[in-house]
Amino acid sequence: MKANGGNQTRLTNNLGYDGQPDWKPAAQASPEKVLLLSSSSGGKVGGVTFRDEDILAYNPRTARWSLYFDGTDVGLTTDIDALSRLWDGSLVMSFNVPTTLPGLGLVDDSDLVRFVPTGLGPNTTGAFTTFISGSRLETTTDAEDIDALYSVTMYAIDFSAIGRANVSGLIAQDEDVIHHSDDSYYRYGYEWWRLFLDGSQLLLTNASEDISGFGRDGEHTYYSTLGAFAMPGLNGTGADIFELTEDPASGQLTPTMFWDGSQYGFGAEVIDALEIVYLTDLPISAADFTVDEPAEVGDEVDDVDGSEEDRLRPLQENQSSVGA
Repeated sequence: MKANGGNQTRLTNNLGYDGQPDWKPAAQASPEKVLLLSSSSGGKVGGVTFRDEDILAYNPRTARWSLYFDGTDVGLTTDIDALSRLWDGSLVMSFNVPTTLPGLGLVDDSDLVRFVPTGLGPNTTGAFTTFISGSRLETTTDAEDIDALYSVTMYAIDFSAIGRANVSGLIAQDEDVIHHSDDSYYRYGYEWWRLFLDGSQLLLTNASEDISGFGRDGEHTYYSTLGAFAMPGLNGTGADIFELTEDPASGQLTPTMFWDGSQYGFGAEVIDALEIVYLTDLPISAADFTVDEPAEVGDEVDDVDGSEEDRLRPLQENQSSVGA
């Protein structure tokens, strides 16, 4: 068997018609994943110096670290404690304390801010915009500071809080993840809340087991915690990322270690924001993804529920370019 142009594989050398296929699609390599991480403190890893307001990128295949987002370049000096990357390459983030941002003024630690980059890496430039306020998500108390996040649009958000959250009567603890959907802009004019993850099912009940980072990759979900965690079949630290797999029949969740930070020079850190992206979503080659090279962003629209109607509502208000 041999490949034809990299996208088909010949099954036979029979050039005549015998009713049997002569070619099949060539096996496709799994997309290469890249980790976007922010730490609760500053440090140095893989030759890259970082602060808690920065975002690092790690490519597991090449074992390369790079500075993906330099907060200092754009006037940010506060710890990023929640992160998600939207389909257009912009970044949604939240902070561990109320923060003053260029052009936006004071934002609360329960608010979500969008950063639209014009340049990333060691020379980060771009604009901060309002994404969604904590009052809109009903996260208004100190305990409801958002500290883990996943979002593809402002109308479908998964998040966790640093403490007990009460949103529209739904009670969640710091080891839980809440899903919020708002359809009022599109079709039916309603919104709903539900528990995406009940951490108590995994015996995550200690203070150090607060969910501090959350990411999704299709049906795969990834988590980090504030410190040491122990659950049936797995334990780790705040430098680790674990994956949860759900049995479709029973609904039982099985944890596995996805990334052990101690094996990659990150063992002394606490991951307090994470995102999982595909290298193919970034218009750079693996060779370009190095310590010294800035990354650029941009990818295709990723539908929330499979419909073409799901897309980011443009946000033009309260926008300010910084870092230029």
